Amino acid sequence: MDRSGIDARPSLPIYYMRLSSPPPPVALNSIDSPINKLAESYYNAVNAQLGELRELSGTEDEVIEKGAIDTALTVLDSLHQHHLAPPEIAYHGGDAVVMLWGLGSSTYAITITDGEVGWVLRRDQRQISSRDSVRVTDFKLVDMR
Repeated sequence: MDRSGIDARPSLPIYYMRLSSPPPPVALNSIDSPINKLAESYYNAVNAQLGELRELSGTEDEVIEKGAIDTALTVLDSLHQHHLAPPEIAYHGGDAVVMLWGLGSSTYAITITDGEVGWVLRRDQRQISSRDSVRVTDFKLVDMR
């Protein structure tokens, strides 16, 4: 293609040359990726935190009932098996573990008591979805993004 005017040289194609070293090798297994290793370390930290709270069960320093912690460990294992982001842990009232996630304007919370689970999804400070007192054996993880 020719350009007209003062400079009538033909247009030349543009091409790029790689000047750096070759890219790093791709991990054979996605489990070896840095993000998965980071998620695994967070899951281990949450598991350890729940384990420490469980050790306090039955003592005068008990923070949360043992049954709620055992149920939370079951839910945590299910989250991990489904490759979901690890939650932050909170607790209230001595009988519930709360697993929390935040993403943009959305907040996800799963409240766990002895053998039961409830959840709330809020977006822009409005409740989008919730469910109360679902038996942990009937609890199914649903992607609500």
